[in-house]
Amino acid sequence: MASAAVIAATGATANIDNEVNNYVDKIKNYEGTGKVIIVDGKKYFKNYRLGDEEFITSGYGFYNKDNKEGGMVSEEKAMKDLKNNIKLKLIQTKKNIKNFDSLSNNLKKNIVSSWYRGSLSGSPKTIRLINEGKFKEASVEFLNNDEYKAAVKSGSGVAKRMEDVANAIKMEALKKKEI
Repeated sequence: MASAAVIAATGATANIDNEVNNYVDKIKNYEGTGKVIIVDGKKYFKNYRLGDEEFITSGYGFYNKDNKEGGMVSEEKAMKDLKNNIKLKLIQTKKNIKNFDSLSNNLKKNIVSSWYRGSLSGSPKTIRLINEGKFKEASVEFLNNDEYKAAVKSGSGVAKRMEDVANAIKMEALKKKEI
């Protein structure tokens, strides 16, 4: 017979699996893909390298040492990788954002999207402020970093994504009557 801990862990994993679909569209919209190639009526995405990054990206922002330059992935494989990565990021997010499940859907989507990209996970002060319920301060702190400033300067889509996250955090402050 399975222990209570195993049953609870299995239930938690099933819940995470069910939640993943809540984040797919938002992340797909931000991530985009490599060049679309149609082979025998089937859609593939060409792998790509962004700037001087060490590894190659495939599908919907799947940055991995095993991706091959010049390679491609099917749309199905890209979606499978996306969902697996969202699941991993969602688990990490829930471990680090203590009140995650009580946040608005908009903020949850923005937090997971940012965690997927690596921005919020690299901002311990913002995480601490969110965990303390100091959303207004967290929204300002999140944009107070070199990555954001560089993205604004370069005109990268990363700036818009980070601003969307900061605005979602700020909206949470309004909902909690912090502002």
